[in-house]
Parts: sequence; structure tokens; C-alpha cells
Amino acid sequence: MKDVIIEVLSVNFNKELAEKYGQRDLKVCPFHTVGQTMISSLDEKPAEMCSGAWASLERYVFALSHGVEEFYDGVWMKNPREVILCCPDGLRPVIFKMSAQ
Repeated sequence: MKDVIIEVLSVNFNKELAEKYGQRDLKVCPFHTVGQTMISSLDEKPAEMCSGAWASLERYVFALSHGVEEFYDGVWMKNPREVILCCPDGLRPVIFKMSAQ
């Protein structure tokens, strides 16, 4: 089983939607910063990872760690051992890159 490196590529904030739907004074994601790198060993959630983000990434981490390549019949990613996904937070989504070692 391979370790999977999880890197934060982008931390976003939709001010318009946050003002309309979010709690007062909602800010960008407090858990992740651009460039942050985490490692998932044995398909486990890294301690510093947000649980909501992990719920979106977990199945891809599992697949990558078990050697799966070419998701969606190879028509998605240039590198078949990488996946780009985001967390489900529509007001302040974080984009992650996952790669198998």
C-alpha cells in the first residue's frame, strides 16, 4: 500500500454567498492554507485535515494508495497517479491535489 500526499493548491472564499447565507463574520477555511502538505498512510485521515474535506477525498486516497490509476477511463488527469478535488464547502472551498508515492 502506498502513502498518498495531499497538498492544498487553493483556498477560496465566496464573499457574496457568504454574506447572503453564511454566519456573520465567516472567514476563509480555518483548517487549511495554500502549500500545506499532509500524508495519508494506511488510508487514514491526516490529523490536521478537516473532516468534511476528508469525506470528499477519502475514496480517492483509498484508490490511489492501492495502485489505481487512470480514473474515469483516463480522460480526466494528465498524470494518472494524481487527482484534483475540492472539499464540499460551497462558501469557502479548498482545492487539494492527491498523489500516490
